[in-house]
Amino acid sequence: ADAAAAALEAAKLAEAEAAKLAAQYTLEALMHDYCNQLQALGRKSHRDLRGMVALHIVGAWPKVAALPARDVTGEQVADMMRVLIEAGKARTANKLRTAMGAAFNMARLAKSSPSIPVRFKAYGVKVNPVMDTLPDPSGNLADKDPLPADEMRRYWLAIRNLAGLKGA
Repeated sequence: ADAAAAALEAAKLAEAEAAKLAAQYTLEALMHDYCNQLQALGRKSHRDLRGMVALHIVGAWPKVAALPARDVTGEQVADMMRVLIEAGKARTANKLRTAMGAAFNMARLAKSSPSIPVRFKAYGVKVNPVMDTLPDPSGNLADKDPLPADEMRRYWLAIRNLAGLKGA
């Protein structure tokens, strides 16, 4: 009876520890770690990504952001994108998808790639849920008329006397 009780207690402790770890390694934490990694690599994109994470993941989807990263589904990622696309922000949806995919990939590959910081292993990500989503093709189209003609003329007048490549 004592051995069974001890085994039950050990199982409860292990389960509690696993739950504590899962609560620590959330989607929000993964995205912050990914932004920190971009910053450590000298990538300026970490600034914009931090804003997107705060606004379009944590602010818009707090329950999903609080999930263990390993439990996030492709459907949840697609829902995040869908809201942005329906708001006319298809480009933002695609950028968010790309960044989330890279973060999940980093966590997924951390066990086998020594160049990825060890902290990413703790997320326990086995699959990249972003791979189950598709980018919105309209979000990747170039703007056919980025500046009206009168604004383009003002722009050229403003830069025509600049020296070097900027003026060229």
